[in-house]
Amino acid sequence: MYKFLQNIGFNNMICKLYFVFFILHWEIIAWSNFLNLKDTLVHTLTITSFYYLQKLQLKQTKKVRTFLAVAFVMIVLSFLRFYIPLFMIFTFITYRFLQFVNAIKDKKLRILILVSVLFIGPLLCLQFLLSRYQFEINLFLGSFTNPLFGAIRYLFTPIPWQIEPDYTFLFWPSVFNWISLPFMIYGIFMLFKMDNPGIKLLMLYFILISIFYGCFGELQGPRHRLQIDFIIILAQLIGVLSLWAGKGKVIDLDTKPSAFLIPQT
Repeated sequence: MYKFLQNIGFNNMICKLYFVFFILHWEIIAWSNFLNLKDTLVHTLTITSFYYLQKLQLKQTKKVRTFLAVAFVMIVLSFLRFYIPLFMIFTFITYRFLQFVNAIKDKKLRILILVSVLFIGPLLCLQFLLSRYQFEINLFLGSFTNPLFGAIRYLFTPIPWQIEPDYTFLFWPSVFNWISLPFMIYGIFMLFKMDNPGIKLLMLYFILISIFYGCFGELQGPRHRLQIDFIIILAQLIGVLSLWAGKGKVIDLDTKPSAFLIPQT
């Protein structure tokens, strides 16, 4: 993640602070002391995937070698949690599509393409799926929950006063997470304001995976939340620094998120 932040343009101070904050973060320490190889490995491979996906967009990158690295990481990840690589690929394609649409100068053409892809496309896909996979879709709808409330529950889990016996080792991390909620929320807001391709890719994945897990009550536990901890930790750090910077400390932010990035020449 340190190299990822460097590649997308974060200044060296932020990269170092994130590295220290990440390895000392209460949730990372808690999971590191608990024998759960699958979820920690999913977390690590997710970070690695984003590093290589971002590297693919750099002009000086050796494309073939980087593509092979992405493919290898995705294949390994598919054996652990098969839908995560699909979500990453979908996120990357969606991100590049939005970049393409945003580059179109004709506003009417841009709206036409967006309407066609975002509305007509899904309707056609739904009709196709209903005609072939009716039984599977019924099973899906049977466990479907409200994605908005589910996404909020997913991001805020575990709740300190409702921790299950299997997750008692996360009691204090959950307390610290809830204390740091204002920083996380403000940090997410600041990340969305950043005009940076790498951050936009990361936040698009953050939104899509949160909505997906928000649709299934049984997938809204701490184990599934762990895989996006690296984004949450980044949001907490940016939130703290942004509020601190507002008092003239650390960095002269002045409500401009670009202050965290290396100036583009």
